[in-house]
Amino acid sequence: MEHATRRPLGTFSVLFRIFRRMKRPFVFWGSGLLSGLETAGSLMAPVLLQGLIRSVSHEGSAALGWSLVLAAALWGLYPLICLGGRRCKRAVRQGVNALRREILGHMLSLPYDVFRRRSIGEYTALLTTDTERATAFLQGYTVSSLFRALLLLGASIGVLLAHSPAMLALGLMLAFLSWAFPALLYPIEQRLRLSIQKRLDESGDQISQAFQGAAEIRSFCLQPQLTEQYGRLCRRIFQDRVRLKLVDAVINGWIELARLSAQPLALAAGAWAVARGVMALDTLVLTSGYVGILAEAVGSLSLFAHNSQLSLASAKRILSLLDLPGEGRDKGSNGYKKSGDAPPAICFDHVSFAYPGRPPLLDHACLKIPEGQIWGIIGGSGCGKSTLLKLLLGFYMPTNGQIRIKGQPIETMNLDTLRGMTAYVSQDATLFQASILDNIRWGRPEANDRQVKEAARRAKIHDFIDTLPEGYHTVIADGAQNISGGQRQRIALARAILKDAPILLLDEFTSALDPETERAIIDDLKAIFQGKTVLMIAHRPAALAIADEIIQMQNGQFRQVSR
Repeated sequence: MEHATRRPLGTFSVLFRIFRRMKRPFVFWGSGLLSGLETAGSLMAPVLLQGLIRSVSHEGSAALGWSLVLAAALWGLYPLICLGGRRCKRAVRQGVNALRREILGHMLSLPYDVFRRRSIGEYTALLTTDTERATAFLQGYTVSSLFRALLLLGASIGVLLAHSPAMLALGLMLAFLSWAFPALLYPIEQRLRLSIQKRLDESGDQISQAFQGAAEIRSFCLQPQLTEQYGRLCRRIFQDRVRLKLVDAVINGWIELARLSAQPLALAAGAWAVARGVMALDTLVLTSGYVGILAEAVGSLSLFAHNSQLSLASAKRILSLLDLPGEGRDKGSNGYKKSGDAPPAICFDHVSFAYPGRPPLLDHACLKIPEGQIWGIIGGSGCGKSTLLKLLLGFYMPTNGQIRIKGQPIETMNLDTLRGMTAYVSQDATLFQASILDNIRWGRPEANDRQVKEAARRAKIHDFIDTLPEGYHTVIADGAQNISGGQRQRIALARAILKDAPILLLDEFTSALDPETERAIIDDLKAIFQGKTVLMIAHRPAALAIADEIIQMQNGQFRQVSR
């Protein structure tokens, strides 16, 4: 599937797209307004010092009094500012939850082939650490702090321009030095953060594999090799973290040095001007104070840019996922068009398909399966049998030719409608961490308990469930580790039976069953499948015995096998 290439976004464009997803953005703007009033109080400090000097020289004592009253009123807003910060943090937490729901919803709507390009560790990181980091700039360096820095910057430039352009030039030069050097290091910092996150994703994948392959690891005595492999990965993460800490220390140290040295340098330059008689003492106090405010504002903006690098790396990863187009499940028609003559239930019309960079699995293959018949599919390993079922589910689209369900091309069908017409049981059927009752009921969510249990009886799993202490309310463990492979397949079969779809797609659905249980299930399947179109992949004679026709997949073609 081809995706449109997006133009790379800048730092603020990326972070603004994350900010737009926050709930109740007015909370941020209200917090910013309160911070602006508090900032006005900070701006009063140099004015008060200037008024104090003038009052000592018996000039402007009335102005000093009014300045004190105004400053006290502004500083009295501090409790409201704290309240605004608390409300802002609460809004961020709600936004994080909403962002996680959006990521998961979009992740599950991705086309099947696109979805499988990313690892479990990467998806887990997107839903956990990345969402936290992408919104960290709102929690630590909120809109209010950014608003405050911009207000300080604008006010200090205005005052210095009015009272001493020379001091303004000095302040801007110091501000440029404070910003320019760290900006050179931001790309290095971002690359290190992305490298660390990528290796953390790999770490998560290795841990997941250690649990999933526990039996194989022990049987092949792979513990030392896997432990060493994981150790090498951890060492690389450690080395990147050390480099990142060094870059962070240089950036933070430079910003702090520039901020602390601004006002002393301004005082020294102003004292020289006062000594030469080109600047009054009260003007020196005022302008040096505002040079310090200018340095503080630029330092805050530099820190915002610095800290936003952590958010930026995670935000880009999130947006790279959200920018991928979904399956388009709401597109297409909601049913199939009926014609005068009943069309085949399933038709492959000169269909070709190949995975990228691999030989074709289907090469202009043709197949027509009449409605209400059971067809078996056999073939060598890797010939494309499982892929055939996934093509029918719309997980992939053929590169050539057309697949039709009851006469309608599947590319014109609504995907929910297409998948609603099919029930799928895979060889490694997935059960979720929920009760057995819920795992079966997800075949048809509106089904009642009686219907769920009837489906379990027909799949020959009811008696086993009844022996469990909690019966149908037994919770399936992660990876279905508390039940056998055969029990898992029968629960999945019960789910498909409950769905009662007109087309069943079965992929080695009895491969984990013992012969006795398989025979018991197969004896009932003919009645269960009555009137349904069934396409099943199987190799055991017992399963193939109920098939009306058997088709072999070979060299990209379908070949009918004589009975």
